[in-house]
Amino acid sequence: MSDEKQCSSYERCDFEDGLCSVIQDQSLRLGWTRRNGMTGPSPPFYDHNGDMLAHFLSLSPNVDSPSSLRSRVFLPTNNQHACQITFYHFFSQANGKLTAGIQTTCGGPVRHLWQNTAGLQHQWERNVIKIQSSQRFQVVFQGQMISTLERDEVIAIDDISFSSGCLPTNDENLPCQEASNTEETLCHPDASLCRFNSTDGGLKLCQACGFEFDMCNWVAESSAGQSSWVRTKTREIPILESTPQQDQSSDDEGYCIWVGAMHASTLDHLNSRAYLNSSVCHCLGKSCHLQFYYSMENSVLRVGLYHNKEEEIFWTYSTSTHRKWVKADVLIPEGLKTFKIVFEGTILNQEGFIGLDQLWVYACSWVPSRKPCSADEFTCANGQCVAQELICDSQEDCPDGSDEGPATCSNPLRCGFESGFCGWEPFLTEDSHWEFVEGSTRVDHHLPDAEDTTSRHHGSFLYLGVHQSPAVAKLGSPVLTKSRTASTPCQLQFWHRLSQHSRLSVFTRTAWDGDLQKQGELIGVSEPQWRQAKMDLFVRTGESTLPFQLILEAAVLSSNATVALDDISISQECEISYKTLPATSIESKAGFVPHEDAGSLLSSKGCAFTSDCLDGADGVSCVSECDFEANSCGWFEATSDGFDWTWSSRSNLSANFEHQAPLQDHTHNTSEGHFMFILKNSNSLLQIAKLQSPTFSQTGPGCTLSFWFYNHGLSVGAAELQLHMEKSNDSTVLWRVLYNQGKQWFQAVIHLGRLTQPFHLAFHKVSLGFYNGVSAIDDVRFENCMLPPPSESCKGADHFWCLYSKTCIKKLQLCDLVDDCGDYTDEIDCEPELQCNFENGICNWEQDAEDDFDWTRNQGPTPTLNTGPMKDNTLGTARGHYLYIESSEPQVFQHTAALLSPVLNATDAEGCTFRFYYHMFGKHIYRLAIYKRVWNNTKGQLLWETFGDQGNIWIRKHLPISSQQPFQISVVASVGDGFTGDIAIDDLSFMDCTLYPGNLPVDLPAPPETSVPVTLPPHNCTDNEFVCRSNGQCVASIQKCDFRYDCSDKSDESYCAMEVCSFENGSLCKWYQPISGNLIQDSNTFRWGVGNGTSIHHGEENHRPSVDHTTNTAAGWYLYADSSNGKFGDLADSVTPVISRTGPRCTLVFWTHMNGATVGSLQVLSKKDNVTSKLWAQSGQQGAQWKKVEIFLGVHSYVQVCNLSS
Repeated sequence: MSDEKQCSSYERCDFEDGLCSVIQDQSLRLGWTRRNGMTGPSPPFYDHNGDMLAHFLSLSPNVDSPSSLRSRVFLPTNNQHACQITFYHFFSQANGKLTAGIQTTCGGPVRHLWQNTAGLQHQWERNVIKIQSSQRFQVVFQGQMISTLERDEVIAIDDISFSSGCLPTNDENLPCQEASNTEETLCHPDASLCRFNSTDGGLKLCQACGFEFDMCNWVAESSAGQSSWVRTKTREIPILESTPQQDQSSDDEGYCIWVGAMHASTLDHLNSRAYLNSSVCHCLGKSCHLQFYYSMENSVLRVGLYHNKEEEIFWTYSTSTHRKWVKADVLIPEGLKTFKIVFEGTILNQEGFIGLDQLWVYACSWVPSRKPCSADEFTCANGQCVAQELICDSQEDCPDGSDEGPATCSNPLRCGFESGFCGWEPFLTEDSHWEFVEGSTRVDHHLPDAEDTTSRHHGSFLYLGVHQSPAVAKLGSPVLTKSRTASTPCQLQFWHRLSQHSRLSVFTRTAWDGDLQKQGELIGVSEPQWRQAKMDLFVRTGESTLPFQLILEAAVLSSNATVALDDISISQECEISYKTLPATSIESKAGFVPHEDAGSLLSSKGCAFTSDCLDGADGVSCVSECDFEANSCGWFEATSDGFDWTWSSRSNLSANFEHQAPLQDHTHNTSEGHFMFILKNSNSLLQIAKLQSPTFSQTGPGCTLSFWFYNHGLSVGAAELQLHMEKSNDSTVLWRVLYNQGKQWFQAVIHLGRLTQPFHLAFHKVSLGFYNGVSAIDDVRFENCMLPPPSESCKGADHFWCLYSKTCIKKLQLCDLVDDCGDYTDEIDCEPELQCNFENGICNWEQDAEDDFDWTRNQGPTPTLNTGPMKDNTLGTARGHYLYIESSEPQVFQHTAALLSPVLNATDAEGCTFRFYYHMFGKHIYRLAIYKRVWNNTKGQLLWETFGDQGNIWIRKHLPISSQQPFQISVVASVGDGFTGDIAIDDLSFMDCTLYPGNLPVDLPAPPETSVPVTLPPHNCTDNEFVCRSNGQCVASIQKCDFRYDCSDKSDESYCAMEVCSFENGSLCKWYQPISGNLIQDSNTFRWGVGNGTSIHHGEENHRPSVDHTTNTAAGWYLYADSSNGKFGDLADSVTPVISRTGPRCTLVFWTHMNGATVGSLQVLSKKDNVTSKLWAQSGQQGAQWKKVEIFLGVHSYVQVCNLSS
């Protein structure tokens, strides 16, 4: 929380202690309501941090007119210090609208900066808005619910905060007067428009009160021993360093109202509250103001309103005024006509005080302004200004009605149904249809008394009523298109009257047989009346320039239900199109959606790990890194059954629950650090905790998710992470942890890869009646998940410029079965014979008949835990297919499975490329290799190989190929020394290769080569002599294998132990492992072998040397005893051929590497005539290093040296 420590001086409100300085423009009983997740039957059931007890503001679903919230007044912004407002909002359904803007004059127009009409449903979203204003301003939030009876339809707002560049001012409200060439003021303070209840039972004018004669009907509320307001002369106040010496009018003898530490009977009462109450105030004007002067030090001053026994704080201040009187002018919420005002003062220490003077409540008397109207305003015929959005809405807002006159509202997209359908067409149905009704025609007692436009009994409107339910009637608009110059969405306006058991839905479509996109829905009420609806029209990404049609669908669900429509109009952002709709949508033709500008993006598309909109509004609730310190980053508990993921820190938990959380978080390793953890506060047989992420629209090919998890306790159970595609009911398990992992944090890394459709993630935890443990998540991080950004150009033969997304990618990414462009244009015009994703079999590849077993086609996880993929690479889900080798029985160590490609033509000088994805995850992963063969009966040339565990991730590999003959590619996987060794492959493709129409030839074996003659040369040697192989020379038998060349052709040392052996290139130098008579040697025995660091596989890292001693590289070779297939007590020996004799100074020198927790012993023995003698021995772990050993042998004859490992 270090980022919050310096924010105490910032203007912000989390609504935990009231409304702060935020005030409402309407009656406090309607509109915005302060509550928490535990109160009320409708969502949200937690604030944006996932806390059910935390407070926020929600908008009542019963309010159709806009309800406003406005901030305190801020100074003009400074370009050098940006002013930003951050807030969170929540939509439960799409039938609402929330806007944010600024207002610079009281009663002036609100300039909209942000709007959301259909956000992510049932999720808190974070928004950041930059503010620029050359005048003082207030931020105004306006929320509106379209008429509905659904209790769970709600708009909520929380945690409004301003950056340090937003400087509040407390001395006055927005100016009600402009000095720029205005002949008359916009607001004239008029006390006659305000009345107070007086003590004699009548009403008293709201005159300014300077407390010179009395308290002016203001009443100080106090109780015994508590602080209290008193009327006093300023000079009689005890002199403190910060105390003003005169009242506000600079009169030494002047009076004010005062509360200070001297008025508290004891120090215990310093923090008690003193109240100063008005009598009931009646506001007769459009807007009323409270004006007062204050001086204060070490105290808190709040101003509240009482209305219908409810109190709301709408102004607060706690900063020293430094011996000055400061003026405050506070706007009373518009529409609030009867209220009481209360000043609440709290003294914080012995030098604290608050002074008040010149209290005055007044109202504005309005006169028409003669200043020019702004671009956002309409100029009435009499010169008055009204907002542009109010014109042609079938309501007269100008006093002269010019905003609704024919000269203004000649829009052909406006229809009052006075003379027909105006281009709208009813859909023909057999059971129900629209009727024209005049207000004077009462054909049905359920009809409205008057239509909206004229409020007279002769206006016409459309009506749907039936005597047999249910019934549906549809009304289609002319074909429309959005104006190319429009930067804001088109808006549909209409008046409606819906009775109970009726519904009116609004759709758009871009093709006659295309899907209907729902724009909004209205639900009938029990006491219907004419109401106006306004809906912004959004289209799918990629369809903003296409012609479309609006469809209004009315449904009546009972015999006495009715729907009435009137005065439909469409804003000037849309115009009639003279093109007809196509029969089929562009989506079904092309199979992709091109990227559009920010104005056409759907607000509900989800996070794409990049800011598609210029203000970043599409990605603000789905941050790529979340340490849970500030909040839950949009992750939320989706089930809420008493066994829930909860956002908290250890230090914030009560003693009853702290045992269910880790001692420290992972981020900071402190008890104050935050995380998400399982909180169980009730018991039932089956409880599911589901921590759900925000919705993400897509990911790039290299996308990886990592997080840290904590899972400790004897009954903590398992947890798993699931992937849910938005358009499918299927889920894919991406990660799973089983049972107790100990008291520590572990990291999990998951390869998401390319996901082309919207999705969300969810951590699942299940309790079957008994749960006892600690399960937590922290530090969630997405890496490389963003698609490449658009490029202005893409040059070079090795690059490709994507057609619609304008991304520049490498040519190697073309036709590789992965959408790297984001618009699929890198995967069109490809040769299907050169690709295989295994979704429909193994294509034109084939299983090798000469291997040990076959590859297996699979979807979802492999049967063995902790090995193999859980999803394929093509789709990224458990629905996709891939090939893998099953390493369990009956397969044994080093058994191979080979997959053969189709035969390909010889390459040109440029060669061609083989691309594939592989997955090697598991403790016993061994080897994957790629061969190129030009003969049908050979393994071929090794192109590439890799060993061991590579992680739970699909890895891309491409191999350049050059061949002067037709060839095949062979993909060979080898089984490791255990059952967790599943290796998988997917998305195989060739680039610049072509198919060969024939088969590969068969290679005929050459005659065996021999290094010595098959028969001995002529000689006269005895049985005790050795015959030199090339010339028949005779040497004594004891001279054979004595480390000296006695034959001129050196053949006497050909099959003997070598004087020096480094095992390079895998040579054993004539050392061998003997086979005892009672042992059948196979690949699954404890034995000596040669290897190097490049062949180490998972599980061998800690006991096999990574480099040899000779070259000190991973490519250098050595002899090692492989115990992976052995068991305790097994022996492995490596023996030299018989050495005929050694000299008196003969010494055996070698280097050993003995490492591993269960390493056994190594012995050097000599053997002669079946008599074995121990020369040297060493047991146990010696460390991960090479150590030199020297053994003196001396003179021996006919002896063998043996290395024995156990």
